[in-house]
Amino acid sequence: MNIVSYNIRGCGNSAKRGRIRQLLQRGNTDMCFIQESKVTRVSEGLIKSTWGYVGCNWPAKEAEGRSGGIITIWKKGVIHPISSFRGKGLLGVNALWNGINCYFVNVYSSCLASEKRELWAELLRLKDKLEVGEWVVRGDFNAVKSKEERRGRGGGFKLGEIEDFSSFIDMMELVDVSVVGCTHTWINASGMASSRIDRFLLSEGIIQAWKIVAQYTGSRDISDHRPIWIKA
Repeated sequence: MNIVSYNIRGCGNSAKRGRIRQLLQRGNTDMCFIQESKVTRVSEGLIKSTWGYVGCNWPAKEAEGRSGGIITIWKKGVIHPISSFRGKGLLGVNALWNGINCYFVNVYSSCLASEKRELWAELLRLKDKLEVGEWVVRGDFNAVKSKEERRGRGGGFKLGEIEDFSSFIDMMELVDVSVVGCTHTWINASGMASSRIDRFLLSEGIIQAWKIVAQYTGSRDISDHRPIWIKA
């Protein structure tokens, strides 16, 4: 299972979708989490021009105006979807993988501290009420776990938010596996500020089943975010 997550900062442009398609094909991608599609109507044509090869399934959460938008795409036959669910800042798929009940959650969080906490609380509620399963939670959390994960942002670290984010990860019983490549996944245009706000969070069962040892960051290309991969 090869999964990539990418905040692409808009996929309405055909040239940009072509570049994403090249990235997915080169990585032999089984599943793709996209954030900030900035598309208010997600059509089958748009998905196919982004995915570009073999059959695929997908749910989407459209952008509000030109803001946000989440899409999850996977190769047919890789997982067997049961249902999907969504909330503010999240799009989830409950599916079977090799007979294992799994939850694949695509996240695009607000920058507002109050809305981040609402998102974390909603994910904890979902985990509490849904059937037992393995979790893959991935996306742009707009939050960091330590001071070292943010550079050049005026020095204003919100220690309470850092502690709350780390507590959320622990309460979800998820693991932030080590990173291979550049740890800071977002870099501003001037290169003077960067943060590790994109990551995969995985349950122990998935780490063992897929033999995950790390998450891998790619090059900054068509977005100010780097793509991130996990590979079984």
